[in-house]
Amino acid sequence: MICPLCKISMNGASAKHVCRCSKQGYAEKIEQLQSALTATKAELKECKKAFDVQEERIGFLQRQLSARLLIIQPGKATSACDTNEQLSAQPRPEVCICAALLLDNGYIVRGHTHADCYSVAKEFKPIEVKDDGFVTSNNRFVDREEGMKLQLEAEIPSIRLSGFVHSTRLYSEDLY
Repeated sequence: MICPLCKISMNGASAKHVCRCSKQGYAEKIEQLQSALTATKAELKECKKAFDVQEERIGFLQRQLSARLLIIQPGKATSACDTNEQLSAQPRPEVCICAALLLDNGYIVRGHTHADCYSVAKEFKPIEVKDDGFVTSNNRFVDREEGMKLQLEAEIPSIRLSGFVHSTRLYSEDLY
């Protein structure tokens, strides 16, 4: 038989084993193990807090990405303000609100910039991009030329201090 604490062999069933394994030794060992267990529980609690924070951050980023890169199915409104009937009684000029790509299957991918749109559109392979342009405040896809006309008619200047990037075509850099 071997002592579980000090690993010293004990000869015979009635052999006396005298070592640090007295009641005090067992008590000290139990205290050490309980202390280690408490520390491990504290570390586990800290890890869970860090995990929860990361999970919240991921959720926030997913919501932000969903808001920036909304995929519109043909003919479907996407929010309460997507149809003219739901807009206020006071007429507002139609303006470009975000960059967008028109896919050859009729779907529209919209995002903050055209680069954002292309990064989403590449997931739709083998579907090709038919045109790039903008989605308007009336939830309508327009090409770059019509987008420029809408912005000029609404008297909305480019956000760039130097003016519009191009004189006849609108770019997302002009919006924000």
